[in-house]
Amino acid sequence: EAPIRAALTAIPNLHLTVLHPPTDNLLSDTQIKLLNNAEIILADPDLLAPLLHHAHSVRWIQSLWAGVGTLLHTVRTLQTQHQLEQQRIEQLRQDQREKAAAIAKSREEVLAKVNEADRILADANEK
Repeated sequence: EAPIRAALTAIPNLHLTVLHPPTDNLLSDTQIKLLNNAEIILADPDLLAPLLHHAHSVRWIQSLWAGVGTLLHTVRTLQTQHQLEQQRIEQLRQDQREKAAAIAKSREEVLAKVNEADRILADANEK
């Protein structure tokens, strides 16, 4: 950690944070915020994989060793989850549109019946 920190201090506008992953993969709110805002991550892929869903701003991940199978599997899983969530959201929107259309149709039917009842009453009052 110290050699990396020393080498990176010469880079302007670089904010280096060391995040030691907890043994239970439960991050504190502060750690989640740090991971949310991280654009570049240098990590052990096996330690990062279970936490990767918190890395919303990441632009680059550098593994500490060759082989990124764990990260690729995690990224694919996250992509699948995102696609499923988008499909679920679209289905909810479609359901809302259908319900709104059904409500509008029912409203029109009720108004038509009210108007018909008004005409019947008006005709009855004239007789």
